[in-house]
Amino acid sequence: MQLEPSFEPAALALMELLEARGQLAAALAVAQRLVARVPSSVGGRHRLARALAESGRHRAAIDQLRAVLRQDPGELEARTLLAAELARAGRLPEAIEEARSAFDRSGEHPELAAPLLWLLCEAGDRAAAVDLLSLFDDEQRSVSELATAIGWSLQLGELPLARRLAERATTAAAASAELAPALARDDATTAALAAAAVALAAGELSAARELLASPAAARAPRQAALLRAQLSSSEPAALLEEVQRAVRDVPAAERDPRLCALAARAALTLGQGPASARAWLPWTGAAGDAATADQLLARAELEHLLGEWPFAVALAERALALRPDSARALTVLGTLLLEQPAPASSAAARAPAPASSAAARAPAPASPAAARAPAQLARAQRLLGRARDLRPGRPEVLVAFARLRTRQGDPNEAVALLTRATTVAPHDPSIALHLGHALLARGQRAVARRAFTRALTLRPGPELAAKLHAALASLDAAPR
Repeated sequence: MQLEPSFEPAALALMELLEARGQLAAALAVAQRLVARVPSSVGGRHRLARALAESGRHRAAIDQLRAVLRQDPGELEARTLLAAELARAGRLPEAIEEARSAFDRSGEHPELAAPLLWLLCEAGDRAAAVDLLSLFDDEQRSVSELATAIGWSLQLGELPLARRLAERATTAAAASAELAPALARDDATTAALAAAAVALAAGELSAARELLASPAAARAPRQAALLRAQLSSSEPAALLEEVQRAVRDVPAAERDPRLCALAARAALTLGQGPASARAWLPWTGAAGDAATADQLLARAELEHLLGEWPFAVALAERALALRPDSARALTVLGTLLLEQPAPASSAAARAPAPASSAAARAPAPASPAAARAPAQLARAQRLLGRARDLRPGRPEVLVAFARLRTRQGDPNEAVALLTRATTVAPHDPSIALHLGHALLARGQRAVARRAFTRALTLRPGPELAAKLHAALASLDAAPR
C-alpha cells in the first residue's frame, strides 16, 4: 500500500484484516481512500458500503451500493445488502423490490429467498410470502431446499403446503438412494425429520412417533430428541421421561440445550418446585468459558424463570458478546431488560412516616433500580431495533418489539405489531396471549377476551394454557 496506494488487491486485503480485528474506523478510511483513487473499484465500493452500514451511515451506504449495482447489476451480495439497508431506512417497498430482484437473478436460490420472505412478512403481505414459498413446490428442488421451505411453511402456519413439500422431500430422498448413494443417508434423515415436524404440527402424533423411531431419524439424535420432547409437551410427566432418556442417550456435545429448558419448565408445571427445575440447569452446558451462545441463552431464560434476573442478564450479555449479530441473543437480552423485577420494599419503606415530619413532605428518593430504568429501556430499544434490522418480519422479534412499545406507553403500536405477527404466524398461541394483553392496555376488554379464548384453541402447552386461563379469570374478576 505504501509503494502503490491505488493497488486494489492490497487495499481490499487490508480492509478485510482491519474488519476482522474490529478496527472498523480504520477499514472505513482505507475503503474511502481506495474509492477516491479507483472510482471503478466494485470491490472497494462494496466494502465501503459495508463499513458505512456498520457505522450507522445508512444513507451513504445506500448510495455506494447503488453505484456498485450500476457497474455490476449481477452483484447479488450488494443487492441483498441494499435491500437490508433500505429496510433499515424504512423504505420497505424498495427493499422488497431489491430482495426480489436478487432472488430472481440467483435462479430462485433458497439463501436469497429468506431475506425476501421475511421482508414480505414485515410488510404484512402474507399472500406474497405464501406465493414465494409455493415456488419450492417443485420436483427439481433438493431435499435440503425442501426441508428449508417446510420449516418456513410451518412458521407461517401453512400446513397443506408443508405437507406437500414433505411428500416431495420423501420422494426425492428415495430417488437419491438410486441416483446418488453418497447423499442417500443424509437425504433420508432430512426427509424423515421434516415429515415428523409436519405430522407434529398437524397433531398426528402416532405418525410423528413412527417417523422419529425410524433408522433415518436415529442418525440425527439431537433433532430427533427435541421433536420427541415436543411430542410430549402437553404431558409434563411424559416430557420429563423423554428428556431424561435423551440426556442419557445423546452425547453431551450433541445435546440441544432447549431440551433441558423444556424439562425444567415441565418440572415447575408438575409442581416439583424450583429445586427440581434448577437440577436441570447444569445439563444446558452453559458452564465455564467453553459455553456456546445457544447454551448461554437457554440457561439465561431458565434463570429468569426461576427468579434470578441479574444472573440471567449476565448470561445473555455473554451470549451477545460471543455472537454480536445474533438476532436471538439481541432479542433475549432486550426482553430481559424489559422485565427487570421490581425491587422488594423494605419494612422501613413500607411504614408510614408521621404526618408532621419533614420526611412525609419530601419526595421519596428514587431507588437505584428506578434510576436505571430509563437507560435500560433505551438499551432494550437499541437491542430490539438491531434484532429487527437483522431479522425483519420474524414473529418472535415483532412480539419483543411490541412488548417494548407497551412499556413505552404506546399500546396502539403494540397491537399493530402483534396483529402483524399473528398474520405471519396465525397458529402461535403465545402471540395471541401477548395480543390479548396489549388489547387490555388499550381498554378493549371484549376483544382481548376473544384473543385469549382463541389462543386456548391453538393447542398451547400446560404453562401457556395456565397463563391464558389466569388472564381470562382476571377479566371475569375485574369490575366492569
